[in-house]
Amino acid sequence: MLPKLHLLTAKDDGLRPALACVRITRKDLRACNSHIAAIVQTEGTCLEIEDLPEYPLYMKADSFKLLTTLDVVALKFEGDFFRVFLKNKSDKLAPVFKLDENYPDLDNVFPKESDAKELSQIGINPALLVLLAEGLTAPSEKNKSLKLQFWGTNKPILVSPLGTGLDAKGIIMPVHI
Repeated sequence: MLPKLHLLTAKDDGLRPALACVRITRKDLRACNSHIAAIVQTEGTCLEIEDLPEYPLYMKADSFKLLTTLDVVALKFEGDFFRVFLKNKSDKLAPVFKLDENYPDLDNVFPKESDAKELSQIGINPALLVLLAEGLTAPSEKNKSLKLQFWGTNKPILVSPLGTGLDAKGIIMPVHI
């Protein structure tokens, strides 16, 4: 199953079209709503993507949500669509598109593990943490334990799911205490 990254996208308000989508590349899937962000490596997910172009593709959150409910075996890029191959041998079409707008450079936003620090206290918005936990795990996964790594009181907190088998990570910003 796929992680529920659609939960981590921004509302489709026309102001930030890229953030209202899940970004798909050969390497990973990304979602960001400007408060929380996640990167999931495609290896280890159920996705086998054929004919994916070198440039990133974007899928609206509602289309990605549908994919998380299906037994997806593989995706094949066909112009403006992914042909979605299902376990029961049927297939569906899911629209994807290329965006010219810049997507946040999450590689430079995520902290480096070597810079982790011990902290005595930190504030976290629990609703955002729950949302991030849901988005980083697949619908069928029971173990939703998280590892939190800290870099300072005003630095992003690295969130990694435990026991899922996915190479996935997210960030959440602390709140001021």
